[in-house]
Amino acid sequence: MSKLSSGKLNKQAEFVTVVLAGGSGTRFWPLSRSAHPKQFLNLAPDGTSLIQATASRIAPLESNSELLVVTAQNQSQLVAQHLPQAKVLAEPMPKNTAACIAYAAAKVLVELGDVPMICLPADHLIAGNEELLRTYKRALELTKTEDLLATIGIPPSYPETGYGYIKKGQNYKDTEHIYSVHSFVEKPNLHLAKEYLSSGDYFWNSGMFIWRAGVIWKAFQELMPKLAPQLEKLLDLAKLDFPLAETSNLFEQFESISIDYGVMEKASNVVMLAGVGFRWSDVGSWSSWKDAYEEIHPDDSRNLIFGDASLINCKDTLIYGDKKFIAGVGLESLIVVDTPDAILVCHRDQAQEVKKIVDLLKEKGKHGLV
Repeated sequence: MSKLSSGKLNKQAEFVTVVLAGGSGTRFWPLSRSAHPKQFLNLAPDGTSLIQATASRIAPLESNSELLVVTAQNQSQLVAQHLPQAKVLAEPMPKNTAACIAYAAAKVLVELGDVPMICLPADHLIAGNEELLRTYKRALELTKTEDLLATIGIPPSYPETGYGYIKKGQNYKDTEHIYSVHSFVEKPNLHLAKEYLSSGDYFWNSGMFIWRAGVIWKAFQELMPKLAPQLEKLLDLAKLDFPLAETSNLFEQFESISIDYGVMEKASNVVMLAGVGFRWSDVGSWSSWKDAYEEIHPDDSRNLIFGDASLINCKDTLIYGDKKFIAGVGLESLIVVDTPDAILVCHRDQAQEVKKIVDLLKEKGKHGLV
């Protein structure tokens, strides 16, 4: 691959949906592997992949827009298979979300100019598309005319300790469900999470952002001085469709930092739209995927079975089978995932720790299982 950009954006596009799809999804091992990570797994309720579900949710807005997916270089072909309609921008190496978004913004600025961007993670589950689209439309209308960095906060429904939070400020220009941002808050302990829930002032940080390309570009220049020297070079490379060697050399110089740390927590022009009327999950682990799926397809026993399995006297258990029949008796709050070369068994409370198995396999040189 001599160029990292798959093609030019449509000049008639009024905005660009940027899907961030470079993650490795290690918490979904053993189903998620480095060559076929979480966002490409068929985990959406309709049987499609998570990245396909993300594109489908935004599709009703796309009568005059473009879909741009930023992904790891070794995942470009997977994106093309799952979303043949998308333009693809491959990262030569992972440098976290700030560099990823700057990369996309450079392409948008060079090819379309200062148009809005909706930046979305590729691997979330959302139910209630009508209200979600209404929120996107409000954000687009707001950011088209005002120099704002907009994000979407989700009203918490329980004291989650695995999400970052946003503390709302005052209503923005007395507009319902749009607020200034008081602060971004790191993942809390359970005590704090309960306080956040009861206060009504805190929202889950969804990782969804809306802004014009020029506005986020200016924010990078002002708030990330370590990145600023590379920005002009990035624009020059965008004009050449990001040649591999030069872009790789530039990426090596980029600071590896999230967009939250690099920009959002420092900026004074941030607003939050409350994501009301739809259900959202970042699907950060097998456990959270089970919870999100159950909200759409509830079961009295809270068991969830994919594949050929039977459960007796089991509660709150997930079975994901590949080839073999799986039987469970007396299980409670367990996750069992069977693939041809590996089986995962863990307690739901420990689902976030699955990524440590991947680290352990790498240490042991078992790269075929990673």
